[in-house]
Amino acid sequence: KCVKDSVVGNSLVDMYAKCGNIKPARLVFDRMEKPDEVSWNSVISAYAMHGLANKALCMFQRMQQVQCKPDKLTFVGVLSACSNIGLLDEGQAYFTAMIKDYGIEPSVEHYTCMVGLLGRSGNLDKALKLIMEMPFAPTIMTWRAMLGACAIFQNVELGRVAAAHTRNIEPQDE
Repeated sequence: KCVKDSVVGNSLVDMYAKCGNIKPARLVFDRMEKPDEVSWNSVISAYAMHGLANKALCMFQRMQQVQCKPDKLTFVGVLSACSNIGLLDEGQAYFTAMIKDYGIEPSVEHYTCMVGLLGRSGNLDKALKLIMEMPFAPTIMTWRAMLGACAIFQNVELGRVAAAHTRNIEPQDE
């Protein structure tokens, strides 16, 4: 059965995804009469959130093929997908394209994805440099991404720096 109301369809995709039911989310998406950017963002984020990065990136390609314009949320999903599976070159290319090709100014969420991607790829110095160059204050999530990368690569010194920033932002978060 075709889903004609995009608001209902988008809500169902989002609900199924948040419950971890990716197949029904995709089924609803596929049955939508005319998916809009919210629909695409929902399915891309669903795949990224549940570790299905390649499917998220395939959906992003399909989104572009049908001339649906990506927005800030689209790129959070795409960069998150790249970060989750360590696609450093692709993630950097998407980050650059977001700015140059789509005119989208990166938000703290985009930078946090890039810090995670750089960090998980072993580029801890580049991740820290990116944090320091962000046009706004890094959030606790940014520092947690850095801290997680430090744990993976057992960089105690940089880990202490990230942990100190995390404690400064949320002192009760031990």
